[in-house]
Amino acid sequence: MVDESIWGPDKINVPVLAILAKSPFWPADTEQFDRSIAPQLDFQMWDGVGHFLMMQKPKEFDRAVIAFLDKNALLK
Repeated sequence: MVDESIWGPDKINVPVLAILAKSPFWPADTEQFDRSIAPQLDFQMWDGVGHFLMMQKPKEFDRAVIAFLDKNALLK
């Protein structure tokens, strides 16, 4: 991932859900950068969780994923 030659202007042209733990390590422009790669991004940054946010807040995580799937008509 540190090899800059693999990073190009390619876009991710499908709906993307990003749920991140709030951290001082994320650059201030994290959301803006992510949106530049994935224009259909649903970006969420949560307080009170760490790396395993899906285990720390399972109900909230499930609701977020199901809402994302419903919003983008990805469930049948």
